[in-house]
Amino acid sequence: MRSDYVLAGEDLNGLSARLGVPACMLMRANGLYSPAWLLPGREVLVPEGRCGGEFPCPRAAFYRMAAARREKLMPVSAGAGPVFIKLT
Repeated sequence: MRSDYVLAGEDLNGLSARLGVPACMLMRANGLYSPAWLLPGREVLVPEGRCGGEFPCPRAAFYRMAAARREKLMPVSAGAGPVFIKLT
């Protein structure tokens, strides 16, 4: 893993484009929860490769969790529209 620095006026998307690394990987590699921590001059770790493995894409993980939750819900009819009841 190499390192680089945030340039003045650069946001997460600009940094991601300049380094050629998905934004989610930059956030995870640097332990950041908010792009507000990317201040000019800050050193950032730049992971190699693509999302997956050590750096799973948060969007993909979210959709996997949502799909797993939907499987535990049972649709029932309540007149106006579908209602879901959680099965335990």
